Amino acid sequence: MALTLQLMATTGKSVSQLVAEIPRYVMNKQKFDCPKDRIARVLMAVRTRYENERINDSDGVRVDFPDGWVHIRGSNTEPIVRIIAEAPRPSGPKP
Repeated sequence: MALTLQLMATTGKSVSQLVAEIPRYVMNKQKFDCPKDRIARVLMAVRTRYENERINDSDGVRVDFPDGWVHIRGSNTEPIVRIIAEAPRPSGPKP
């Protein structure tokens, strides 16, 4: 809160004015049934398909695009794959 108040004091703007300047993003979360023995192949297929993008595979596979990202990971407790994506528009980034 102190940082927000400091920013308001420095800029002379209200909270709503500061918030209006922040870009809006759409987040989509989905999950799909996937047998546990296939999850590794799914993640490898994503790595291969997007090998020219920035990839972080510390927890599943996250692919960063210039205008958004997608994170795919297998559940540790269920036979499912979770996919989370964020981009400035519902249609997502243009890979």
